[in-house]
Amino acid sequence: MKSAVAITLTDEQRAELKRRARSQTMDARTVRRARIVLLAAEGIGNHEIARRLQISRNQVIEWRKRFAQGGIAAVSGDLPRSGRKSHIDAAHIVQMTTRPCPRMPPTGAHVPSPPSWGSPTPPCSRSGTPTGSSRT
Repeated sequence: MKSAVAITLTDEQRAELKRRARSQTMDARTVRRARIVLLAAEGIGNHEIARRLQISRNQVIEWRKRFAQGGIAAVSGDLPRSGRKSHIDAAHIVQMTTRPCPRMPPTGAHVPSPPSWGSPTPPCSRSGTPTGSSRT
């Protein structure tokens, strides 16, 4: 059986990881990664860390290995994901979902199919607000 990657921390690393583990403003993934590394540095095994943090053992193994290879920087962010990149920028999405829809035609009138995201007008619901909008 393979043994877990040994983790040793400098005082600065320990202080930074403790700060992250206590943080209430950082995202949950960052906090969880800091806790994994801190527990691993205390000599706790992968299975016990996974049980305490209620995560999979594979997660513990992966983050422990990434920290050993690259330090705090390696557990600070995610690796690039596979898949198609968005061709619509965030500003365009905000613009399309926040502007009001044109008036709907009267009932019984010909209603064209909803336009696509690339068109100048957003798809609308019967209420006259953009589909998926929380405005009422």
